[in-house]
Amino acid sequence: MKTSAMKITAVETIRLREFGNLIWVRIHTDEGLVGLGETFMGASAVEAYLHDIVAPKLLGKDSLQIEARNRELSNYLGWGSAGVETRGNSAVDIAVVSNNSVEACDRLMACVPCHRCSRFC
Repeated sequence: MKTSAMKITAVETIRLREFGNLIWVRIHTDEGLVGLGETFMGASAVEAYLHDIVAPKLLGKDSLQIEARNRELSNYLGWGSAGVETRGNSAVDIAVVSNNSVEACDRLMACVPCHRCSRFC
């Protein structure tokens, strides 16, 4: 698994008119990987939170340091609820983890036999 930093370069949100309560978050890295997270309810408020509060905290940071990114976003909010911050942070967490899963998978596939043909792919 990669040990050097993989910097977050962009935080992108995607909303579709057909699914007004859903929001997808894409976390881009300098390695070209894009992690995808999602959440629901209050999509416009979550989107504003992600762009105004979260993105400045994440840009340029190491995507491989999942716990550190999580701590930076976990400010004391009082009662632990499913508010905008909690839903937005959850979507980011999913996206950051999926970024690292892709990285781990790519590295594993270099040395694991293909499940279809038993050859190394």
